Amino acid sequence: MSKIKKEEIEEIKKKIFRNITEYRKSFCDYPDFWLKKKPLPVKAKERLIDNFDFKSKLIFSHFNQIPEKEILLYFHFPFCSSMCLFCNVLNLLPPKRTQMNKYIDYLKKELDLYLKHSNLKEKTVKALYFGGGTPAEMPQEKLLSFINYLRKNLKFDKNLDFTIETHPKIIVSSGGQKLLNSLKKAGVNRISLGIQSFNDLILKINHRTHSSIEAIKAVKILKKLGFLLNIDMMFGLPGQSHQDVQYDLKILEKLKPDAIEYFRLEHVNPKISSLFELNQSLFASEKELWKTNFLVYQWLLKNNYEQNGTLGEKNQTYRYRFFCLKGAPYLGFGRGVASHFKLLRSINTIGLGEYYSQLNQGKLPIKIYHFLTKKEQMTRDFYFFLQLRQGINKNRFQKKYNLSINRAFGPFIKSLKKINLLEENKENIRLSDLGTFFVSDICFSLIKYVEKK
Repeated sequence: MSKIKKEEIEEIKKKIFRNITEYRKSFCDYPDFWLKKKPLPVKAKERLIDNFDFKSKLIFSHFNQIPEKEILLYFHFPFCSSMCLFCNVLNLLPPKRTQMNKYIDYLKKELDLYLKHSNLKEKTVKALYFGGGTPAEMPQEKLLSFINYLRKNLKFDKNLDFTIETHPKIIVSSGGQKLLNSLKKAGVNRISLGIQSFNDLILKINHRTHSSIEAIKAVKILKKLGFLLNIDMMFGLPGQSHQDVQYDLKILEKLKPDAIEYFRLEHVNPKISSLFELNQSLFASEKELWKTNFLVYQWLLKNNYEQNGTLGEKNQTYRYRFFCLKGAPYLGFGRGVASHFKLLRSINTIGLGEYYSQLNQGKLPIKIYHFLTKKEQMTRDFYFFLQLRQGINKNRFQKKYNLSINRAFGPFIKSLKKINLLEENKENIRLSDLGTFFVSDICFSLIKYVEKK
């Protein structure tokens, strides 16, 4: 990476780098700024047709029209044994066995609607992701039975990427080895392990129930069993200093997992916001957060760990996300999850009662849906492809929208090139090495630019 000019740093701090309460991460999902628009009343959109509501019929009809033969599937499991301070999913507690079993039954009901009323069986599942929550915390027999049901009713790619999220305590528990062997036999080949920090005090402050020793032991177990292993880490946590992150990086250097995803703390959970108001001294200052951000991304770049902004064709340690960012259609199952295919985006209801009720009536549990406008499609493409190492192909954009990307986003592109965050050649526009350090900030800025325009 070329030397950074002082004036570039000041401009990035001033215009791009988001403060501690404003920051939001970019993800392999479209930012739903259209939700700010007042939607039509639900009753005006719905009418009963052959015992199906309008939304269900609409979703199936459009899914059956997508030309893609390969799709992605995401299943959400909203149960955790504890509520972490930093969690932005706001999962359900406590996870009672009967409640978890019931939830899996309803995931199956939701899937069955697609199997009955769409051509889902004809599609090849390229990547499958069990997220949460803590999916590995579900009752083992029920979870494995559900995976078996998926295998019997869906067509999986021969190189299927199958990820499940888990917790260090589950891995090191007395039944951990049995669970992992069963998951591997069922086809799970990638584990995403939430560690966040190797400092026990920081873990305790943030309501994590594992210890650093358990985390290290869990990593060694997973590596020995041959899973592709991703570790989730964080910086900006309450009680966490720059030196603490330096210590974490030293441990990671020894553990050498296949992938490391570093998250900067978001102030989404009300508990974090309340704690910040009560005691700001627990949190890193803007200056320290900036310094730590540089430390983390320089280390990731040096050690060849992919992140949003550097995801590439060759080293696909995040295949689900990579395919998603490339524009693959995906279906989400469970409470509060999103699906996107063709120009249609939908979001499931978040309340479990409503989720169950809609499925009992033979309806998809869709809370809201939206057809993306041309402007939103262009923004989504730019937002997604910025997170790939190749960036966005200018000719592809021109052919798709009959408009050059510089015509669509010229002032935004120019402002980022001026401070060395974007690179442009004859074919592509992509993040510079420096730009990859601020991928979420840049994506956030893109949305703000589009909203103003």
